[in-house]
Amino acid sequence: MIDLNKIASGALAGLFIGALVGGMGSRLAMRIVALLIGSPPSLTAGGVLGLLVMGGLLGLLGGFIFAIARPHLARLVPGPSWVVGLAYGVVLALMTALPFFLNRQGELGLLPPLQEAMLFAPIALLYGVLLARTEARLRARFGVSRPASVSLVWLGALGFSLILAFVSMSSLTGTSVHLPIAVVRVAREQGLSLDIRDLNTLLARLFAIGYCGLSTVVFWQGAHSQTARLTAILMLWFAAAFFNDGQVLPGAMRAFPLVRWLPVLVQALGLSGMMFLLFVFADGQLFPSWTRRLMMIYTLASLLGFAFVFGAANALPDSRKWTEPLVAALLAGGLLAGLTAQILRLRAANPKVRRQTAPVVAALTLAIFSLVVVWLAQAVLPDLRGRTLAAIPGLFAFAPYLLPWLLLPIAVVYAQLRRGLWKEAS
Repeated sequence: MIDLNKIASGALAGLFIGALVGGMGSRLAMRIVALLIGSPPSLTAGGVLGLLVMGGLLGLLGGFIFAIARPHLARLVPGPSWVVGLAYGVVLALMTALPFFLNRQGELGLLPPLQEAMLFAPIALLYGVLLARTEARLRARFGVSRPASVSLVWLGALGFSLILAFVSMSSLTGTSVHLPIAVVRVAREQGLSLDIRDLNTLLARLFAIGYCGLSTVVFWQGAHSQTARLTAILMLWFAAAFFNDGQVLPGAMRAFPLVRWLPVLVQALGLSGMMFLLFVFADGQLFPSWTRRLMMIYTLASLLGFAFVFGAANALPDSRKWTEPLVAALLAGGLLAGLTAQILRLRAANPKVRRQTAPVVAALTLAIFSLVVVWLAQAVLPDLRGRTLAAIPGLFAFAPYLLPWLLLPIAVVYAQLRRGLWKEAS
């Protein structure tokens, strides 16, 4: 069994220190490199935010590894926390410096390898020291709370689901996005020039990080409840199925025909998983009685439907125009059936359970309502569709399409922390 409290202390510390030290430190090192090679340094808000995000993600990974390795490092390097962090930082500094000596291509060859190593390696050293100090404080705080122990199998399932969801959602960041024609027309009439490609990329990354992070909190806070763990994993699979541009890992999909079926399988299982979650939330029991039969029918229909869509997309030109309604019907049917089951469950629940689950039902209702509004708006006014995206995410790209779905994990976390959801589970 693995105590998630100890892992969380390292991951949270790594996220914060990585964004602060890694993001800002690398930005400073890059400016020094630009000055040394005589290139005019450029500073943009998008570039800084991108480095902060990247630094936070790499820092989170480093913090996760540190939380697992810390007991072994403490035995090898006895002393206060900062000494253990310094030892960890030395390892990271060597890993940071080594590429400058082994690969002299591109940005790695702008300066002599020793100079570049001396600019970037200290960032890893400082990260290690501050990470250890911050992790020790967080560990002391989380150590007094109830242990959140899970098996390695559950932790592996969470890790795989996080990778799958994040890779899928990251496909949206590479999509060339422009504002809908109607919005561009109004902007030009007002003398404005708008291009939201950078903003789109930033919002998509922040959404992916926020959704995955909140789902991880659901898993962590509900580690003692099998339903809570299942909720977190199925929310991630739904994100992998729903929040992508249909071209997840396009290089692998082109090189290996068998891999082309992976997004189809993920979409079918992701949507079926979300429907199952809505049928069993929050006590883990299928309710009402008709949900069991409908669940089997929907899963089979999803597998066959997405297989048909995939076959049509590869065999028939311009198939998106008539296969998208099938995908929309599968999605809408599952979500509406799940929402109906949740409303019936809410009405039959006792006041305590109703108070715990009402925020989640409200968030789901708002998310589905926003999706319906997007579809209706595009059907009535086709000019509201983005020029380079499919019909579903085409209205202003991400604000009304993605952000309302962030309410779902937010509501679950709120119900856990403020309403006592799954507190009594064992």
